[in-house]
Amino acid sequence: MEERYWLRHPSLRGLLGPYRVAELRAALEAKTFPDDSYVLPDGGQDETALRASPNWRPVTDVLGLPRPPQPPQPPPPPPSPSELAHRRRQAVRRQSAYALPRSLIALAALLGIAVAFLTMLLGLLAIGRNTDVLTIVMGLGSFAWQVLVIVVVAALLQALFDVADCALRADGREPS
Repeated sequence: MEERYWLRHPSLRGLLGPYRVAELRAALEAKTFPDDSYVLPDGGQDETALRASPNWRPVTDVLGLPRPPQPPQPPPPPPSPSELAHRRRQAVRRQSAYALPRSLIALAALLGIAVAFLTMLLGLLAIGRNTDVLTIVMGLGSFAWQVLVIVVVAALLQALFDVADCALRADGREPS
């Protein structure tokens, strides 16, 4: 007796079959099912066992045909203008002639934020429990403003070094 196969494909409802090899070949030639479908030999299992089986093979393997080509992957979307600007800035900063001052700016900004935090924390502890909510909110607001000023100044200084690096390149000198 000729072996029979169950057929499955995500676009098809449930399992189809079982089919003989000749029936599979005729159905594939008639485009009754996609050529990237999978088949499993019929062993009398119930549908749950069939679905769980790890032995599904491409129908083209059973029929001795070449596998269908995989569709090409779409190209990644082009980067946005802001992403391009960010990449250019990062490239300038990686090759900066001012690596040490840039590092010192980042370190000073971190230290400034830490000092502002400690100042706020010590101020809140010194005030004690008999403080109204407005004083606490003002302390937190002061801390937020200090952090904002530190971050803005650090960003402006980094931008200043970006301009200096670009000026070096424009003059034909590469950062060392």
